[in-house]
Amino acid sequence: MGSMNKTKTLINICISCMMVMLFIFNYSGVSYAEESKTLSFNSVVEVESYSLEEEYLEAGKDATVLLVLHNVNVDSAAKNIILSVSSNSGLIYPLYGNDNQFFIGTLEADGRTTVKIPLSVSSRLIDDYVEFNCSITYENNGTRVSNSSSLILPIRNNDTVSVSSVDVSAQAKVNSKSLLSIVYANTGTNSINDATVFVKGNVSEESKKINLDSIAAGKSYAKDFSIVFTESGEQKISILLSYTGIYGEHVESELGDYIVNVSEEKESWIPRSTERGSFRMLGRVISLMAFVMASMIIFLYIKKR
Repeated sequence: MGSMNKTKTLINICISCMMVMLFIFNYSGVSYAEESKTLSFNSVVEVESYSLEEEYLEAGKDATVLLVLHNVNVDSAAKNIILSVSSNSGLIYPLYGNDNQFFIGTLEADGRTTVKIPLSVSSRLIDDYVEFNCSITYENNGTRVSNSSSLILPIRNNDTVSVSSVDVSAQAKVNSKSLLSIVYANTGTNSINDATVFVKGNVSEESKKINLDSIAAGKSYAKDFSIVFTESGEQKISILLSYTGIYGEHVESELGDYIVNVSEEKESWIPRSTERGSFRMLGRVISLMAFVMASMIIFLYIKKR
């Protein structure tokens, strides 16, 4: 009887141990299954990064913005994505033939896509930065969702000195001063101190390099300069503007080619003028002598009477 009781006790202990182990195993398995099935269904589409193909915006030049859109959610897709862009400055706007909306379509979970946005840039753009606004709308599980962000695009004003007019006299004489007129302005926000006009052609050494001195920011100028031709005939000259930009870069602008008819200097002009003066003086002396002689004859005639 005692041995049977021991056997029952041993069996009960074994059963209890098996139940405890089974409970622990089942609890761990449920916990793991619940953790692996924890999913998020709220997609967020955002501008992950952006850049300019040209690195900078430049006044009066077209540009392209590259936007990288990212669906941050790793479990669900975002559908019917529409991107809208704008700028409150009024200085950048969609390139001709494009509007400000771009249909992206579907972006899978944790997906990315790059969008190219062509822009036109106003010639009045003179600041250092301009804002660029992005609005993203999309569908997620039948719900329309929106997200927006504001970006800053850098500006690079290379053509700080703008030349609006160049006037060269069409006629000139060898070794004589000829007129060169230039109308120019500094459209930037910094002064330019080394602007120089170079004249290429058969001109004197002093005429080949003309310093414009300091050009103050936002100021306009109209100045006259002299150039001296060293050879006669139909002479072609090329005019070039050079200066250092606000970023330390060397900027050159071709101002055009000009044809000037240069005539020989007439050396006989001065002797003829002197000859005319001598004849005038001789005539005056002869007239004076005739007057004196006539006066003496009249005086002697009256005295004899």
